[in-house]
Amino acid sequence: MSQCPHEIQLAHLRAELAQEREARRRADASVNRLTEATYFQAQALVRHMEVSPPSLPQPPPPQQTLRRASPPSQPEPSFVYFVQAGDGGPIKIGFSRNPRVRMQELQTGNAVELKYCGEVVGDQGLERILHERFAAIRLHGEWFTATRELVDYIRYMLAADGEMRAER
Repeated sequence: MSQCPHEIQLAHLRAELAQEREARRRADASVNRLTEATYFQAQALVRHMEVSPPSLPQPPPPQQTLRRASPPSQPEPSFVYFVQAGDGGPIKIGFSRNPRVRMQELQTGNAVELKYCGEVVGDQGLERILHERFAAIRLHGEWFTATRELVDYIRYMLAADGEMRAER
């Protein structure tokens, strides 16, 4: 007995639904792992734990010829910043070495007035973790819906980062 086209289509849709559910389950498991990592990172900030600096390499032996020593170059600090489009609009989670200048660049190409919410010391890895943490509310690119959870999380990060900077 052959199946009618509707039954075949229904079977295909059920198979697609099962695949989507499995993909969602794997994505949720990945987000849970990242959420746990973010939680522990936040706990470290709250406890003001500081990681001991890596051991520095030994300086090279002095050379016979005298050269003017150049000052050691320090890496430029980097930041993860938060910008909101208008009051209650979407929030951009971005990375920059100079977030204030980046904000001005963003404003130039944006018709909506942007509000600078703040910045935390961080690198592109932290930016990626935050993007993954809030992937469910991503609108486009680095822009996210301004949910209560996201706004509270940003406030928490800014407060923890401010306390860390004040102790230095």
